Amino acid sequence: MRQHPVYRTIDSFLNFFSKYNFIHHLSNIITTYEDNFYFLECDDNHIALSNKDTFLLKDNYILRTHTTSFQKSVLNKYKLSINNNVNLNALNYGVVFRKDDSSKHSYFFHQIDGIMCNYSDNINDYIIFLITSIKYVLFNHKNIQVRIRSSYFPFTYPSFEIDIIINNEIIEILGCGFIKQSILNKCSINKKNIFAFGLGIERIASINFNIPNIKKLRLS
Repeated sequence: MRQHPVYRTIDSFLNFFSKYNFIHHLSNIITTYEDNFYFLECDDNHIALSNKDTFLLKDNYILRTHTTSFQKSVLNKYKLSINNNVNLNALNYGVVFRKDDSSKHSYFFHQIDGIMCNYSDNINDYIIFLITSIKYVLFNHKNIQVRIRSSYFPFTYPSFEIDIIINNEIIEILGCGFIKQSILNKCSINKKNIFAFGLGIERIASINFNIPNIKKLRLS
């Protein structure tokens, strides 16, 4: 196992997801506005489209701001399997980039995104699955509490966020929901209830390794 806290945390999640036959479908760090934003129905008013938040490259290319940017590629690649009701779970993970210099963030960090098809039609089953994955990775913390709340993402409906409460601090861990049918239609997918989730690694690593400032993970 890799030794850096971030990569140890990623490896722990990958070990958990491997038990459910997740395919690794890794996207490029350099992507397009289309794949990163417009396909996911983030309109021009979305905060991330601002030049202040996104690293711009030449010819409308950018550094990806989230690992959700793999959705167009993975849905198009496996649409025949999805339409034929084949069980499909897929992951994308790695570094993402945003212009943010607050005390709790850096200009790059790591995420894991996934989609799940035909695991269940009940969103509660997916949420339980994600909570189980979090508790698997945070095995040293037996007394964590979990909070589930409704949220909004341009590409899922309904949408939820999962927070954990530890030492009386509420920490946002991940977002999830069913991919909007309007997005699935772009890929000629007629299957409903395809679940998507995305989680940040640094926050979970900082909990597991008792690192109070996420920026210190870059220096370790």
